[in-house]
Amino acid sequence: MRKISLSESHKLVDRWHSLGVDNEAVAKHLAFIVLESEGNEFVEAQELLSMTAASLYPLFYNVTKRHNLDWLIQRVAERGAKSIVILSAGMWIPKLSSFLYELIRNVAVMRNENSFLAGPIMNFTNSSTGPHLHHQMVIIDLFNIDYKTLGHFQVPSADTIINFPNYIASDESFHGDYAPYWIQIGIGAGQMIRPGFGSLAMCQSLSSQRKILNLDAGLRAAIFYSYPEKKDSAELTSVREEIKNLLNEFENI
Repeated sequence: MRKISLSESHKLVDRWHSLGVDNEAVAKHLAFIVLESEGNEFVEAQELLSMTAASLYPLFYNVTKRHNLDWLIQRVAERGAKSIVILSAGMWIPKLSSFLYELIRNVAVMRNENSFLAGPIMNFTNSSTGPHLHHQMVIIDLFNIDYKTLGHFQVPSADTIINFPNYIASDESFHGDYAPYWIQIGIGAGQMIRPGFGSLAMCQSLSSQRKILNLDAGLRAAIFYSYPEKKDSAELTSVREEIKNLLNEFENI
């Protein structure tokens, strides 16, 4: 676990400060965790981390590997965080102030819906892996919950099978029929599945009668994941080009 930030003497610092983002004010409500890229054969982990670091600056955040995620979430929760945001290295946030606005609005919706868990829901009906959350971004709202008993993101070994509660998914979906706006507890017996990222936390959420929300359209529009795990990712190429153009603009100031 380590913190990474640009030097206070960096020539771009003033541009970020001019956005009006108050780090101390944000830190009272939101804690950010960045997941390192591991075992990616297509792109260097440091490039992805730098991409996301530049997006978040000047906000505080912690960086961790996936196997330490549960431990870090619990430590951050114990320090009094109200909401925790998990981002995977390779996430690009074009405009931080817009992202924070949409993020806070999403947290408000979560509290209104009695939800402590939100993220890109992956609900493939014909897959060996059961319902899970895409690792690019997850929100955990700690309002009125104890993370020690609700919320675990450790992905079990590949041969693990868990009992996932019966659930109902919204008819509306962001992509095809696999990204519902929400899922909630259903009636009847659950099903045995192979868990993916966030499946255990989803089980606990449903069992405690808490709805799981997808990220809404406004927040989705404020983020851009580069999908570095894909070979020849068009998204990654697009982000690299955008960063190159931004740096050229700064050099011409």
